[in-house]
Amino acid sequence: MAFSTPPPISAKKKADLSLCKDLAIPAEFHRFYSELPATATTKTLTRECNSEEISSIGLSHVPALRLGFTCQPEPLLSPIVTPENQHERLADVVTPLWRLPYEEQLQHKYNWALSVVKQFTTKLRLSERKSRPTSRRSNYFVPVNQVKASPLTEEYRNKDEFNIRTGVDGNPKTVGFFIGSPSKGNTVCVRGTNLINIKPSHKQAAQAYEDYIRISDLPACHDLHDGGHWRTFIVRSTSSGKLMATAVFHPQNMEHDAVEEEALKLREYFVHGAGAQSNLSSLYFQPCRNVNTQAASVLYETALKLANLTYTTTLLDVCCGTGTIGILASRYVRGVVGIDIVHDAVKDAEHNATLNHVSNAEFISGRAEKVIPGVIRGLGMSSEIVAVVNPGRSGLHESVIHALCETKQIQQLVYISCKADNANTMQNFVQLCHEGNFTLRKISPVDLFPHTTHTELVLLFKR
Repeated sequence: MAFSTPPPISAKKKADLSLCKDLAIPAEFHRFYSELPATATTKTLTRECNSEEISSIGLSHVPALRLGFTCQPEPLLSPIVTPENQHERLADVVTPLWRLPYEEQLQHKYNWALSVVKQFTTKLRLSERKSRPTSRRSNYFVPVNQVKASPLTEEYRNKDEFNIRTGVDGNPKTVGFFIGSPSKGNTVCVRGTNLINIKPSHKQAAQAYEDYIRISDLPACHDLHDGGHWRTFIVRSTSSGKLMATAVFHPQNMEHDAVEEEALKLREYFVHGAGAQSNLSSLYFQPCRNVNTQAASVLYETALKLANLTYTTTLLDVCCGTGTIGILASRYVRGVVGIDIVHDAVKDAEHNATLNHVSNAEFISGRAEKVIPGVIRGLGMSSEIVAVVNPGRSGLHESVIHALCETKQIQQLVYISCKADNANTMQNFVQLCHEGNFTLRKISPVDLFPHTTHTELVLLFKR
């Protein structure tokens, strides 16, 4: 190795290495990282990794370790999936924190939230330096609340999508989850039998589906153009135990009557045949050309509490989806205006508002940056507006953030992020502060997915 004398290992680094060992990061990377000087750059790390033939999996963890973010390493997988190790391998892919006690999982997710703050403040300072090179630098302190635990830590998923591919036994009609990458051609499908986040009823329904398609004369459809038919199997359940399943079927060149015949066969199997033990309440046959309900309630309660709503407030719900947040907030505010680009979602939001006897909510279909100015004109300049945004993983388009920044009546904004370290999402945070003169005041992490590395962040911005 090019480094002449290894520096002493700090207590922080020892803790990092200990966690790496617990989470199956390669042993050679432990040695490599312990010998790195603190001043080593990413370019140096890449060069040294290549020269020492160190697994590249280790390199991806260096920035996280340097930030004190040690809770989300990618699992190290042995090159071969066997009947003996398949379930453990799958658990490492789907629920990579399953080996750790739940309290430790929450601590690691809290550390990740702290790392998001560090990334945010670094980017914000860089933005300030570019725009105001001679101005005095701001000092930032953003309090991060402890992670709100999920009420359920096992068997909490109310929706699961099971895929079909070749299993460890070589059968191309295995229903489960993937290990490996389809694009790299090294995918193995493993049943979710031992996954602790999936309900037994979902596992039983998936097994029944696999039993059925294995006796079917029609092949599985691994890729859309491979000529096969049986595709994904989606299972949903309610808190009362009712079960719904959707079998996705590719008709290829089959006649309509032939497709209908397959649908009838499948329904007969689940109603009167061997699949009846699954106790499905409904089954949908679909030709194709938040998941943790109780923790979602915690998430929405956290967001509304941070919003500090009053009876004089109008809530602007951006990316409202089917209206969940707005409907929950309607009893605490003067009115709700929900905006979403998906027309069907807005129709569902209106229907849900009617079902819940909500009369002070309006839902509008369209691009938020175009809709917001008209909404504000309709509300009047004296309106007290609180905005809640709940976008997808990649955050909001900069034009939407610009529209929010231009709306001076918005003095508070609550941002719900499912992937706060996404580059575009991070840029959203910076743009709110830099362009809109908002300040990030508080972060509340919520654990929606125990045993996984995913953490929702609820961020409060104030002008």
